[in-house]
Amino acid sequence: MLHLRHFVQADCPVMMRDIFPDMSQEKCMQTIAEFASMEYNGRYFEMFAVVCEAEIVGFVSLYEHDAATISLGPEIMEKHWRNGYGTQAMELGLLHAKQKGYTKATAQIRKNNAASIKLHEKLGYQKTGEMVNRKGTEVFVYERKLENASERTATMHIHGEKIFPYGYNPIATIGDTQQNSLMDFGLLRMRAGETFQEAQELERAYLLISGRALVEWGCEKQTVQRKNCFDESPTVLHVPRGVSVTLTAQTECEWTVHRTENLRDFAPRLYLPEETPDEHRGAGTMRETSTRIVRTVFDHSNAPQANLVLGEVIGFPGKWSSYPPHYHSQPEIYFYRFNPENGFGYAELGEEVIKTHQNSTVFITKEETHPQTTAPGYAMWYLWVIRHLPGDPYITPTFVPEHLWVTQPDADIWPCE
Repeated sequence: MLHLRHFVQADCPVMMRDIFPDMSQEKCMQTIAEFASMEYNGRYFEMFAVVCEAEIVGFVSLYEHDAATISLGPEIMEKHWRNGYGTQAMELGLLHAKQKGYTKATAQIRKNNAASIKLHEKLGYQKTGEMVNRKGTEVFVYERKLENASERTATMHIHGEKIFPYGYNPIATIGDTQQNSLMDFGLLRMRAGETFQEAQELERAYLLISGRALVEWGCEKQTVQRKNCFDESPTVLHVPRGVSVTLTAQTECEWTVHRTENLRDFAPRLYLPEETPDEHRGAGTMRETSTRIVRTVFDHSNAPQANLVLGEVIGFPGKWSSYPPHYHSQPEIYFYRFNPENGFGYAELGEEVIKTHQNSTVFITKEETHPQTTAPGYAMWYLWVIRHLPGDPYITPTFVPEHLWVTQPDADIWPCE
């Protein structure tokens, strides 16, 4: 598990080898002693080693600008890049700053530093201006409000209606800067005989949760039905921008509706239940404590021109899913149903935990780990939709290495059998 700690004198060999290669041992020891003062130019300054499994993988500094404002300076050693350590270190640093009473974080980022810009925007920083700094370098100025855990949870978890009203119920929008999912997402509830029609300049997907309906797109049409989302695989209509779609309910129906920007064209497709068989992921490992049903409708392998990835998971009562812990750079939305409906589960967002209920929506947009667990006695269905990023499509997630051992069929898990 990644954590922050202060540098100590025993860290000198690592600092001289990997962080400050031109520094003498005497200077290194002096520098560590200066870190301990937690002051620089009369202002608060704190330097942390970023540590993973007892190994220093980088550092992060906190520097006070005024009584309310702090800046963070992260640095991860090159050999440890692409493990998500920079994001995790920044999150821990921001949490520490919040606990010390700071309410705003600021950053000056070189205009050509695309990686740092991406990292800060992923962490909720917003560009507020640009300037030439004291070194004569052109930089963007970024700022972020420091929110506490309860404030962030309120933003990233929408409890949802106990029963949604008829019609289209928007839950997320493409331009929302708090959730930052880059997607429209909503629940469409229809009475028998009602019609829903749209032809937007957006890529769209319509997933049938339950009911029977006539689906029309372009010059095609087909009647589809689904008893419920637990026992049967979904029907999904997936269309590119500009294609007219009409849904006519023959019984009461519920759909999830997904939209995102995509200038690429592709052939519309109706995915039928037999094309999305149940995959019993995790079976034969972890003593079946993380066995679950996964249904991937479409992803980069069968819809390479799409900007969406769409699927479902069924979590069995008392078991885990989306496990071992993993993360990815692309934003994702989870939407939940329980059987019976008064059930509940828990969703992890990094170091925070959210209690999920019927019709909860959770946003995963900051490279957090996000395993799920289900209360005993209750089955949990959740829809998942991921938005590809430009030049960075979702293929596979990054698993937290320290927990991968549990996936081995012969893993030695207590109590030993």
